Amino acid sequence: MIKYAYTFLTVLLLMACQGNQQPAQAQTPGKARPTEFVFPQIPQTMTDPAERLSFLMRHYWTEYDFADTVLLSISEVTEQGFVNFINLFDHATEADSRAGIDSLVRRAAPHPEAFRYLLDQSEKYLYDTDSPMYNEDRYVWMAEAFVQSPATPIGDRMRLKFRIDLAAKNRVGSQAADFTFVSPDGKAGTLYTHPLRSDRLVVVFYDPDCGHCLEILQDLWTSSSFNAMLNEGKVDVLAVYTEGDEALWREKLGHFPANWTVVMDKKTEVRDLPLYDLRSMPAIYLLDGNHKVLLKQTAPAQVLEALK
Repeated sequence: MIKYAYTFLTVLLLMACQGNQQPAQAQTPGKARPTEFVFPQIPQTMTDPAERLSFLMRHYWTEYDFADTVLLSISEVTEQGFVNFINLFDHATEADSRAGIDSLVRRAAPHPEAFRYLLDQSEKYLYDTDSPMYNEDRYVWMAEAFVQSPATPIGDRMRLKFRIDLAAKNRVGSQAADFTFVSPDGKAGTLYTHPLRSDRLVVVFYDPDCGHCLEILQDLWTSSSFNAMLNEGKVDVLAVYTEGDEALWREKLGHFPANWTVVMDKKTEVRDLPLYDLRSMPAIYLLDGNHKVLLKQTAPAQVLEALK
């Protein structure tokens, strides 16, 4: 079982326990493979925690044998090692984290199976919004390193560049992209001209044919505190259908609470340009009264917590 919470303190304790342990060598006939990820030895002369962490990040993968493809199937070694590595981003500087990523990609580049495995793990843990370790900014660090590597196939490079560009849009702290929509009565509007009663706006991009989407939104529909805030004018909701099927949109309008504003992006610009990242539906954003992004690609629980 992969452990997601792997603290900096735990890593430092592991470093201390290594003592004079000999570094791992490449797999040789008759030599047992490691059953756990082998950390690099931090020089004993380094006593400052920040200095030790910097060394660890920059040399994290030096003892891993990328040529031994069997290690890729031993989750306690490779996958857990990768999870531990990206957990350390919480404590390391961006410069040290990026240096560690560059070292990882460079060392894996001559070994196609390991290279592909690590590219997939980056997506699994940092880009998938269902991952407990989802972090778009840190995925971009990974993606940029893979884009710069000659070992990355052209198709993957194009996909990664697209994701990097998309991640730059509607970042937390930036102004949300404006878009046009049509209301059920046929009137046109825009995000920026839509009247607000409060300084908090929940924007929900949805697909009514997505049963999973409706299940997720139930957490907002059934929240007594959220409904109280809506009824008191302390928050507004704008639900935006993005797929362009007007008949379907109108058919499913009754599924939404009466205190939600439900509209349609008739030109499908949000999806097609694209203006917003819709890889995970519903795509939920929390904005302030000036349309600054407070939460991006978030979940109902995070919205409720932020509105407390």
